[in-house]
Amino acid sequence: MIQEITDLDIAQSCRGYNPGAISHYKAPWANKDPEHMPVPKWPGQIGERNYSRQLLEDYYKPWGELVNKGVGVHCGECGCWNKTPHAVFLAWFGDVIDILSKYRIGFALWNFIGDFGIINSGRTDVAYEDWHGYKLDKKLLQLIQKY
Repeated sequence: MIQEITDLDIAQSCRGYNPGAISHYKAPWANKDPEHMPVPKWPGQIGERNYSRQLLEDYYKPWGELVNKGVGVHCGECGCWNKTPHAVFLAWFGDVIDILSKYRIGFALWNFIGDFGIINSGRTDVAYEDWHGYKLDKKLLQLIQKY
């Protein structure tokens, strides 16, 4: 966020990847040794750190304060790479979008179709449904539809 432009008539954009230990689990472009990362939990201990909803509340609070001042805010990209266990992803992402919703901040998945998407994500632990020839992550769809 850029405090110096809050008086201008423009929106600002945040991201929905915090913490990276969840959103980018085993992502080779984001980790030095992706194959030896500790398995993520949400909430819970990952390596030396404890992760909880409070971490997200603290992260998004300044963005919510911007909204309350009349500044438009959008979470321009968010999601979770397809190696994070699906149940962990859904629990974490549920907290992310619940908090964003509380602050009236809209969001966009990094991609609709692909590794971060709701369609053809390549996750190995999802019971996909066929949707016009695509593999639909119905649980993720239902989570998003709540908001």
